[in-house]
Amino acid sequence: MACLFMDSFDHYANTTQMLKKWTSVSGSSTIQPSAVGRNGTNGFLSQSGANAIQLPVKVLPSTYATLIIGVAFQPLASMTSDCIVLQLRDALAGGEQLSVRFQRSTNKLYVSRNGTTLAVGTTVLSYGVYYYVELKATIHNTVGAYEVHLNSSAEPNLTASGVNTRGIGTNNSADSVSCGGATGTNVPSAYWDDFYCCDTSGSVNIDFLGDVAIQCLLPNGDGANQQWTPSSGTTHYTLVDETTPNDDTDYVSDATAGDRDTYTYGDLRAATGNVLAVQVLIYARKDDAGTRQIAPVVRISGTNYDGATLPNLGTTYTWYPALYETSPASAAAWTVSEVNAAEFGVKLVA
Repeated sequence: MACLFMDSFDHYANTTQMLKKWTSVSGSSTIQPSAVGRNGTNGFLSQSGANAIQLPVKVLPSTYATLIIGVAFQPLASMTSDCIVLQLRDALAGGEQLSVRFQRSTNKLYVSRNGTTLAVGTTVLSYGVYYYVELKATIHNTVGAYEVHLNSSAEPNLTASGVNTRGIGTNNSADSVSCGGATGTNVPSAYWDDFYCCDTSGSVNIDFLGDVAIQCLLPNGDGANQQWTPSSGTTHYTLVDETTPNDDTDYVSDATAGDRDTYTYGDLRAATGNVLAVQVLIYARKDDAGTRQIAPVVRISGTNYDGATLPNLGTTYTWYPALYETSPASAAAWTVSEVNAAEFGVKLVA
């Protein structure tokens, strides 16, 4: 698999919920309303004061010599310091390997090795405008490489190979990614949306994805599988359709291995185009001692495709993501019509 992680920032309202998907978030904040994100969606705002998020960090499943990350970034005129746009980190060493930053004095992007400027781009960015920024980098102290794309095109000056890209420690790798960090004492003012991270394994999504939109779809109807028990009433999807999860206010539950619950969803905004990956997000917990395991379910054309068993449930609600880069029905790329017609849900494994 190449696509490791993605986030639309559409399905939580504060950093407490964000921390159920990201590993850490410095600063205290509420996720901002729809005006912040692209395409009428949510995003987050990094700024000084009450509504500040700095440096949301995601620790990845392994260590990686090469990673590709991207994010939608909008600098704001109130910014008073340089800003980390995208960052590759070594969590064990406790800091940055390589980053793309926004230079407040010139309004240009530059590449930094843990604070040491390696190169400055040529494009002057405007305040109040969203840009899609991507970084592909190989971490190594002698044969490292990096390339930055801006709105799906290579940014002049920000491509190099055979250079030192190891900013901290002795590991020629990165094990975590982030965006939106301050470079000094001032929190940078900017909006963020549509984040992705890929590695170079496998055969799909192993290079720059370009300017991508990550759309959050919510249940809008009961599917063919309705074996879990509603906390009230007989309709299932209305108990799991909240944009922001409400934990134990309403839910579906189950204690019988093999039971499935699937739901229909709203359509993608785009009627045509490429669907690079689908991420099924299950928000779940167990309510007693013992081991509980669940798996995602994708139902296509009347057939259930059970995904891999997810990590054992804990007693606190947590997001359990499952990424599908290809359709489980065809092993080929997803189509828009296939995603729109599919049901997604959950299976109790044990």
